[in-house]
Amino acid sequence: MWRLLLAFAIMGTAHCSCPRGFDLIANGQCRGFVGFANQTSEQGPMIASQKCSGVQSGHAVSIHNQEQQSYWQSKAPSANEGLLVLGLHCNKLAKKWEWTDGSAMDFKPSNYQSDLDIVCSFDVTWYIQHDGYWTYAAAGSKLHAAISCNADLPHRTFDEGCENFGDDGGNGFCYQIGVKAKSWQDAQSICQEAGANLASIHNDKENAFVHRLALGNGAMQGVYIGASTRNDDEPFRWVDGTSVDYELYGPGSPKPNGGHCVGMETATSGDGFWTNVDCDWTMAYACKRRKRDQVEQPTCYAEDWKENTLITSPGFPSSAATPCDYFLSVDAGKRVSVEIELEANACCDSLVLYEGGSVIATLTGDLHNVTYTTTTSNIMKVSWQPNGGVNVNGLAMTFRSV
Repeated sequence: MWRLLLAFAIMGTAHCSCPRGFDLIANGQCRGFVGFANQTSEQGPMIASQKCSGVQSGHAVSIHNQEQQSYWQSKAPSANEGLLVLGLHCNKLAKKWEWTDGSAMDFKPSNYQSDLDIVCSFDVTWYIQHDGYWTYAAAGSKLHAAISCNADLPHRTFDEGCENFGDDGGNGFCYQIGVKAKSWQDAQSICQEAGANLASIHNDKENAFVHRLALGNGAMQGVYIGASTRNDDEPFRWVDGTSVDYELYGPGSPKPNGGHCVGMETATSGDGFWTNVDCDWTMAYACKRRKRDQVEQPTCYAEDWKENTLITSPGFPSSAATPCDYFLSVDAGKRVSVEIELEANACCDSLVLYEGGSVIATLTGDLHNVTYTTTTSNIMKVSWQPNGGVNVNGLAMTFRSV
């Protein structure tokens, strides 16, 4: 159950992870090194762009503020190890330097080669030195280039009232597809942790929407919906308690002795027919909850947190700017073990774990399924401390006694 809850927390956001080997640094931007290249100075901008284009949402290094300048200055290798290439190239029509990602050159360091201020007519390789100085390799010179890249996390927009759930646009409900195959009961538990249930369906339009949503999320082997029965002699009922006023079973379904839970077929050519299956079968699932009339401003609440439940930072995953402290306690004589998913800007946001007055760990960046356990205490304090929380999801965690 423990990992199932975190699976839901990242169900709609897993694609937001940094590329392998990259660090999440600031404003939802990942940065990392991709390799060396031997090139002439004129080839520098082109080769850097080509290498970075092979990275998810990647582009050659561009610098727009002092934080970025300080970061890349700290990463500049010594001269005999290579040159950290900047993504500057010459716009030959405008005859001025600009970034290869199309953004304007709106920042310059305090010290740089003066050629940056004059008209240009051809490309050369600009690079940043240990002292933060920007300079370039002379045209025709051969150099050993260290290619690093920026990669911006793709962030979803959230419909008001539905956040990371899909909006049917008019019926007052929100829907989400969990693509990792689960049993019916595990799927229902995950939906409940998000304030939802396995989906009940009450008309053709709703059935078609869930079917399309499943296909759009790649759930091609069927999805669980919220109908089930305790035995063969009782009718199927919706888990959310709503009336059974609509059914779309396929030919020959529900099948006698075919199973006590209901799934929807999601073959691309199908119509979203239902069939009954064994509840222990694993498949994707559809969650449904009511649409909130107005999205609440994220608030930190003091709660008596329970083991094996999903706990998130206020506003997760659409906002991460609200700080919050969590006191996790288990029975006396036991220790607290917490499992964490974190997306935080390393420049600014942190998650601090405490046992008594001692810090267990200070975390930041892009972390998945990391576990920390108290040494002796049955209480752990978890403190989410964002400094902006810009363009990141924030915290999701569960805990248990050990």
